[in-house]
Amino acid sequence: MKKILSSLLIILLLNACGTNPTVVSGDDAQKLLTTQIATVVDVVPVTIQGKNSEVAAGAGAVLGGVAGRTTEGKYRELVTVAGAIFGAVIGYYAPVKLGEHNGFQYTLNLEKETKPLTVIQGSAGKDDTGFKVGQKVTIVFGKDAVRVLPTNLK
Repeated sequence: MKKILSSLLIILLLNACGTNPTVVSGDDAQKLLTTQIATVVDVVPVTIQGKNSEVAAGAGAVLGGVAGRTTEGKYRELVTVAGAIFGAVIGYYAPVKLGEHNGFQYTLNLEKETKPLTVIQGSAGKDDTGFKVGQKVTIVFGKDAVRVLPTNLK
């Protein structure tokens, strides 16, 4: 039973991992990506929630059902079903809280554009303080995500 619970916890934690802008998707590696240079005009710290997980819900249902099945007595089937339902609900919603991480909402002025752009991005680590107002950054448009990274361009 301990091994099953440990496995569920590992699945939930892996599924809930935050986004780090310095980690590149394999789909974006060795491809020509569109980029733009921008200036940071506003920075707001935010908390980014994790995402619901159907995989964790399935694992939670199995674990809850197995846990319920270990009970003895007249209502064993009822406890098993209730355990499966309860496990599924917890498994589905737990990654929302477990996957919560810090990030920043950046408002950026693109060069040669009149309207600003806003991007919400996870922090690169515990000590990340975000970009500073007035800092030049590079916006990288990947296949499934947009990343804001520091630039050396003036």
